[in-house]
Amino acid sequence: DSSFSSFYWNLSQNASKEKHRTACPGIAGCVTPGGDFFLPEQGRPLLGCEKLLVQGIPYFRLALGNETEVQLGDLAGNAMSLTVVCATMLAATTCKQLRTEAGS
Repeated sequence: DSSFSSFYWNLSQNASKEKHRTACPGIAGCVTPGGDFFLPEQGRPLLGCEKLLVQGIPYFRLALGNETEVQLGDLAGNAMSLTVVCATMLAATTCKQLRTEAGS
């Protein structure tokens, strides 16, 4: 029953594209800049500051100005976690080193 489960629906995705999983604590889908998320147990959309929290960004620690909820949601959709950035940097460094070793 969606009235008693803690999960959100991604209304911006096609129903055939969205993965239907049971509500698991700590697991959330991909937050996109134009994403429309709905909390069925509370009967309201997910706010921009809550999208930042889903991404792991504590918005209350950021020095933000007068951004709207839409702008905060877009910021959350464009965010990358530190693990993704570190993995990308490690892959780029490794590729450069492998190319240098292969040329020797």
